[in-house]
Amino acid sequence: MRAGRCARHRGRTGLPHHPASPHFQRHPCDLGRRPDRARRQRPFLRGYFMTANTLETLIAKQDIYDVLTNYARGVDRADGELLKSCYHADAIEEHGNTYNGPAHAYVDGAVARMAKLRHPMAHYLCNVNIDLQDDAKTAFVETYVLTFARFDDADGKANDTLTGGRLVDKFERRDGAWKIAHRKMALDWNRDAPQAEGWCLGMFDPSHPDLNMGTRGRGDLSYQRF
Repeated sequence: MRAGRCARHRGRTGLPHHPASPHFQRHPCDLGRRPDRARRQRPFLRGYFMTANTLETLIAKQDIYDVLTNYARGVDRADGELLKSCYHADAIEEHGNTYNGPAHAYVDGAVARMAKLRHPMAHYLCNVNIDLQDDAKTAFVETYVLTFARFDDADGKANDTLTGGRLVDKFERRDGAWKIAHRKMALDWNRDAPQAEGWCLGMFDPSHPDLNMGTRGRGDLSYQRF
């Protein structure tokens, strides 16, 4: 036994209790810390953690996440029907300083504009925080989004833009379906730069017939079934 070990932590034989003993208690020297005891919750953490998920909340969250992924796909493929399926008929879209009004009308205008673009666009979903309300019919959802787009400047030169922002949605479950009832957005950062596309230093050849390039509309690879 190590020197300095106090007598109250010895067994009746003078040796430490064996770990198999029901009365075994670890000595602080064995762990390099104080003996095990019930952890006290820090005051500033009380009420912070979410309650445990149930089968119903997991299904609701998955349904909401499916709407978000359909929205991202609908935008990049300029699929107006898919985009409208993400919103309730009376939903409101607040798209920064570019639009504020009925969501379905926003979709119609956005699809018409995207159809005229000759450059690609891509939306990538990141963190998704879903706050289900007690009524089981409402949820507030914050979704981090990375958006890549390519636009021509006043001189006709292509520029790449990468934007980080968040979609902040009020979802409502009506007739068993979760859809967006009201959407707002927050922009966090942006990076614009002249187009610099080398396709991995020439590894990929966009002109090769075996390479599938993304397109808008139902001609895109994602609509094919193989």
